[in-house]
Amino acid sequence: MLAGACLLLAAAPASTQPPAPENSPGVRQPPGPPVLPAPERLARVLSLEDARSFGDGWLRDRIYDPDPEVRRRAVLALGRIGRPEAVEPLVAALTGDEAGAVRSTAAFALGIVEDPLPAEAVSALEAALLDGSSRVREKAIEAIGRRGGERAGEIVAGRLAELVEVSGYSDRREDVEAFRRRTSWDEARLGLFALARIRDDGGDPGDTASVLGRGGSPRTLWWASAWTAARLRDPELVSLHRAYAGSPDPVIRALGVRGLGSTGLPVAEDVVPELNHPSDTVRIEAIRVIRALAEADLPVGATTGARLFEALDDAVPAIRREALRGLGEVPHPEATQALIRRMQSSDPDVRAGAMRALYPQDQEGFFLLLSGWSDRDPAGRIAMTRRLSEIPDPRIRSYLLRNPLTDEDSRVRAVALAGLGELEETLRSAGDASPEVAPALIRHLGAEDPYERAAAAAALGRLEAGAESVRQSYGADSAAVPDFRLAAFRAGLAQGPEQDRIGFAREALADPAWPVRREAHEFLRRAGAAGEDPAPAGTLESADYRAMLEAPFSPLAWIETARGTIEIELFIGDAPRTVSNFIRLAREGFYDGLPFHRVVPNFVLQAGDPRGDSSGGPGYTIRCEIGEGFYMRGSVGMALDGKDTGGSQFFITLLPQPHLNGRYTLFGHVRDGFAVLDQIEPGDRIRRIRIWDGITPPE
Repeated sequence: MLAGACLLLAAAPASTQPPAPENSPGVRQPPGPPVLPAPERLARVLSLEDARSFGDGWLRDRIYDPDPEVRRRAVLALGRIGRPEAVEPLVAALTGDEAGAVRSTAAFALGIVEDPLPAEAVSALEAALLDGSSRVREKAIEAIGRRGGERAGEIVAGRLAELVEVSGYSDRREDVEAFRRRTSWDEARLGLFALARIRDDGGDPGDTASVLGRGGSPRTLWWASAWTAARLRDPELVSLHRAYAGSPDPVIRALGVRGLGSTGLPVAEDVVPELNHPSDTVRIEAIRVIRALAEADLPVGATTGARLFEALDDAVPAIRREALRGLGEVPHPEATQALIRRMQSSDPDVRAGAMRALYPQDQEGFFLLLSGWSDRDPAGRIAMTRRLSEIPDPRIRSYLLRNPLTDEDSRVRAVALAGLGELEETLRSAGDASPEVAPALIRHLGAEDPYERAAAAAALGRLEAGAESVRQSYGADSAAVPDFRLAAFRAGLAQGPEQDRIGFAREALADPAWPVRREAHEFLRRAGAAGEDPAPAGTLESADYRAMLEAPFSPLAWIETARGTIEIELFIGDAPRTVSNFIRLAREGFYDGLPFHRVVPNFVLQAGDPRGDSSGGPGYTIRCEIGEGFYMRGSVGMALDGKDTGGSQFFITLLPQPHLNGRYTLFGHVRDGFAVLDQIEPGDRIRRIRIWDGITPPE
C-alpha cells in the first residue's frame, strides 16, 4: 500500500547543475535564482500543469533538471498541456535524456499533444523503437499509433512484424484484472492497440493479417490480439475471429464473437450457437452481434428470434436486458404478449426495453399502446424516451414533440431534446426532414434548467440549425453552468460564416467556464487568429500539490452498495487533482444515495450523476490528467464531455478497454470486490463511499 507518490519527492542536491544531454545541441540551462529543492520544483510543475502554463519558460527548462523525477513529471506536464510548443522540448527529452523513465514519458507525452506531430517528431519516435529501454519502445509505438500521421500504420505494422520475426508470439496468458504488473510482451501489446487506434482514427493500419496470423490462423490466442482484430473491422480476418471464438477462455471467446460481428459478413451461423454458451460474457456479445446483423439487414436465421425469446427468461438480469434489445431488431411470433407483460415490470429499463422491442413485432399494436402509455416514475419516462429515440420512424418524432418534450420533469425534456436531435439527423439523411424540430429546439433554449438548455443547444449544433438563437442564448446566460455554456458554444461554433464563428470564439475567451475558454482558444489558434493563451480558474498552488505528493500511502476508497463493497486504490501520484476532488466529494457525502445510472455489461458501469440522467455533475469542471496506465478490468476513470470537463461522474471498466488509454483520466483500480462489479444493476445506489488516506480514519 506504500504509494509510489511519496517516492516522487526524492531530491538531488540543489547545487547540482543539469548536464547537457549529448544529443541535444543548444541546450538552455535554467536561469535565475538558486534552484528550489526537488519537492518544491515537482510541486511547481504540477501547479503549472494545472494552470496550463509554461511559466515563462520555467516548465520547459525542467527537462534539464538535475532530478530525473522532476524531468519526467515536467515532460508529462508538457504533453498534458498539449500545445504545439511542447513538441520541441519533448523531442529533446526523448532523444537526449539519460534516464529511460524520462525518455519513455517523453514518448508518451508526444502521443497526447493535441496537434498532428511534425515529421521530425515522428522520426524521433520511430528511432526510439530501437531504444535500449523496453519501456521507451513501448511508449514510442503507442505514441506513433496516436500521432504518427500517414506513416503510422506502416511503422507500427513493420515493428510488430520484426517482433514476430525475432521471438514470435508465444501463447500469452494473463489476468485481465492485472494493472501494474509489467511483462516482456508489453511492446507487442501496445503495438496491437496502436493498430486499432490508427483504424479508429480513419488511417491505414497496414498489413494486419500477417501481424495477427499466418495461413488464416492466429499467432496466439491472446485477448489483446482478439481485441485488436475485432477493432480493425476487416472481413479478411474472419478466420482469425472464428479461431478466437473457439477459445475456452470466455474473454477471448467473447472478443472473437465480437470480431465476427465487426466484419460486415453474414456470420449468424457462427454466432447463434454462442447464445447457449455458459459464460454470461460470451452470451452478451452474441446477442449484440445478432442485433447488429439484423440492423444491417444481414440474415440471422429463422431460429434466432426463438433463441432471443428464450433468453427473456434467463437467470441473469443482464442477459434478459440484452435479449430485449435483440428483439428490438429480430421479430418472433410469440414475443408480443411476453413484451406487453414486461411493460408492467418494476424496473424502468425493462419497461422501456419491452416497449422498444414491441416495435418490430407489431407496429400497429406498438403505436396503439404508445398513445395511451404513461409512467409515474420519472426514471421510467427517461428510459422510455431514450429508447424510443432509437426508432427511425417519423411517427416517433411526432410523439417526442408532443409528449416527452412537454413533460413536467426537466430531465425527461432534456433526454427528449437530445433524442429528437439524433432522430431528426437520421430522418434527414433519409430525406424526411421536419419543419417543426428546429423551432421546438430553439424554444427550449430559454428553459430554466441549464441542462435542458444544454440538450437543446447540442441538438441544434448536431442539425446545424438556429445559430443566431444559440449565440444569443449563450450571451444572455448568467447562470455560468459549464454544461450549457459549453454546449451552446459548440453549437454556435459549428455553423455559419467563418468570420461570425471567429467573432463568437473571441467573445468566448472571457467565458467563466474553463472548457469553453480552452476550446475557443483552440479554434482561434487553428484559424490563425489566436491571442494569448487563456488561464483556467480555480487552479491549485504548489503547496497544495506538495501536500498531495507527500501522502504516506495510496488512498483507498470503499464503495458500499446493497450488493457488497468495492475496494479501490486511488492513484494520487498519477492524478492528484482528480483523486483529491473524488476524496473531497466522497467525504462531503456527495455520492451517498446516487445511482449507477449507466451499466453496460462487458464495458463499464458509471455513477456520480446527481440528476440520474447522465448529464449531471457537481457544478464545476476539473482538468484532465491523462496518464500512462492501461484500462484493464476494474480500472476507474473520469467521465468526460471533452477535454477538461470532468467533475463527479466516474466509471469502472468491466473488461479491458484499451481504446480508452490516453483519452480519459485513469485515477484508480479495483483491489477487491470484482464479484460485486458483475452484480451491479442499473439503478443500484451507492450507500456511501469511505476514504482512508493513512492520516484521517475512515468513518
